[in-house]
Amino acid sequence: ISLWEDKEKECFSNFLHGKIKSAVDNGKIRLNDSVKRFLINGKFPLIITTFGVPVIERDLELGEGASVWYNPNRRNDLPFESDNNARIVYHIFGGETNSTWAYNEQSLLRIVHSLHSEDYGAKNLYGILRKHGNEDARRLLVLGASMPNWLFRFFIYPMFGEELKNERGYWLSLDNI
Repeated sequence: ISLWEDKEKECFSNFLHGKIKSAVDNGKIRLNDSVKRFLINGKFPLIITTFGVPVIERDLELGEGASVWYNPNRRNDLPFESDNNARIVYHIFGGETNSTWAYNEQSLLRIVHSLHSEDYGAKNLYGILRKHGNEDARRLLVLGASMPNWLFRFFIYPMFGEELKNERGYWLSLDNI
């Protein structure tokens, strides 16, 4: 995509997002039934996804307010406002608007750099993962082959710093399932 954009001297973000969103809306891209059942039965309060279109929210029928989009261009330290039963799908690579989602190498690197930024990092994730303090520490469950464990840790550790060393998490790749 980056080579195509360099050659044509234009941005294809809107075009690509529109095509992907259309495929989601038409049911061509959807959650696998076993993944859908797992997410429904697991009742996870927070699902972090790298996908830039709300397929999880749609397939789980979560309704309005379930989507939170990481934006590398604005502060991300406001805590989520939700009740204890709310389920949030956090799109860590953005996707809500043009140029705020990772669709090529440059946009991915910009988001990764922003996640490590003192000003823009995804600090709002920490509040929901540790919603009630130490007595109710959340556990992380990472599934899927599209984002290797080392890459997920690359994002998570800078966000939480020393706090995460005391947390336990389940790190499962497709090979382990």
